[in-house]
Amino acid sequence: MTEINIDDLVGIETGELSDELKNQYDGTKTKIKSVIVKEKETKYGLDGELMPEGQTRKTMVAVAETESIGKNSLGNDITVKEEFNLKQHPVSGKWGPSLHEKSKSKKLFNKFKVNTFKECIGRDIVVVKKVSEKNPNRTWLGFSI
Repeated sequence: MTEINIDDLVGIETGELSDELKNQYDGTKTKIKSVIVKEKETKYGLDGELMPEGQTRKTMVAVAETESIGKNSLGNDITVKEEFNLKQHPVSGKWGPSLHEKSKSKKLFNKFKVNTFKECIGRDIVVVKKVSEKNPNRTWLGFSI
């Protein structure tokens, strides 16, 4: 086993974006590089209501990711990801985006005048700093939709 002297230890940056960087990239124009579908645990039931404490269910989401808009403190590319909930068709069992006018997917499709996530790839998108309504100290970068 390798021994390391305690005096040789260094502080390692987290790579998380500071508020200063979030402000700097607020309003940045970039392109959607990719959209993938992945499984996710959610605490919301099929009716959209919170499930009882500690319960979760598996669901699917489409994740759109931008091209790099800069570098973080570790020198890694900064990309912005936005999740879009998918719904399961009650008869076929296939997954797809909600086409309800108020859904985030439909708003994105309307913005680009497209019908699928695949058609969103390569489109210009503006990155914006978002602030949590419940916790104003929680901020992140997302898409302007």
